[in-house]
Amino acid sequence: MRVTWTRIPYTEGPGGYEVSYATTAGGPFTIAGLTADKKVSTFDIEGLSSSLLYHFVVRTITQPCEYNENLVASDYSLEVSAAVVVPPNIAMVVPLSEPYRLKIIGSGFHEGCTIMIDGTPVPQTKWVRESVVFAKKGSALKELLPKGVAVSIEVRNNDDHGISASYTFTR
Repeated sequence: MRVTWTRIPYTEGPGGYEVSYATTAGGPFTIAGLTADKKVSTFDIEGLSSSLLYHFVVRTITQPCEYNENLVASDYSLEVSAAVVVPPNIAMVVPLSEPYRLKIIGSGFHEGCTIMIDGTPVPQTKWVRESVVFAKKGSALKELLPKGVAVSIEVRNNDDHGISASYTFTR
């Protein structure tokens, strides 16, 4: 999970941004880490679970130095919340006939997902299970798949906005 903030004007001196997270609004917070300096505006937190909503706060820390013998910590930022999204994954696309349709095999497909071809939703998406979805509607689907032309297929989970990597397919 990448946490991003607006840098403070004073970026000199030893210190950085302390980034903390919690699984409950208002904390208690766990310190994820301290940036190397105050010139950065992002911090990546690894190992968070995709099944939880996380709450984040950031504050600046200035270490004791020649001009100030005290550690100075700002107030915490406003709390923001986010969930880790695990995107769907397309492993294989199998064309089927009578009527024409595409069987998309992979993982992480959510009920109500949308199959996109070159950024356009297919006429009908049928979710079967977490690992199988179909792009349907015969001739209307074929219009999105010109023969001999490579297209980009993506699966978008509408509930958490996860989007698969593009899968190149040629009919």
